[in-house]
Amino acid sequence: MEKTINLAELKNQKQKENEFNRFVEVCIESNKEFIADNIIRFKGQYDSSYIIDIYTDQMLSMALQSKDKDYLLEVISNGNLFKAKQLLVNGFKNDFIVRQAITKVV
Repeated sequence: MEKTINLAELKNQKQKENEFNRFVEVCIESNKEFIADNIIRFKGQYDSSYIIDIYTDQMLSMALQSKDKDYLLEVISNGNLFKAKQLLVNGFKNDFIVRQAITKVV
């Protein structure tokens, strides 16, 4: 059986992927100092991974709060919510400023 490629659908999918990646980049860039400050602020009270997880969940929650039910179902069912969470967490943990804060706490 031959499979045909719908170029319009492929272009739309690529555009959504670019928007998704841009969202992750912007979140990391605009929140890394806040995350770093809170890692230092809560030194001894909370682990840095816990702080990153909590704020990442809050960012995703705020980003999705105005979306409709169908959009939310799509994001959850296609795994993009989990993917976004993992990319954000890893992005924060790999960011230079956040890593500096983590080393100050340790």
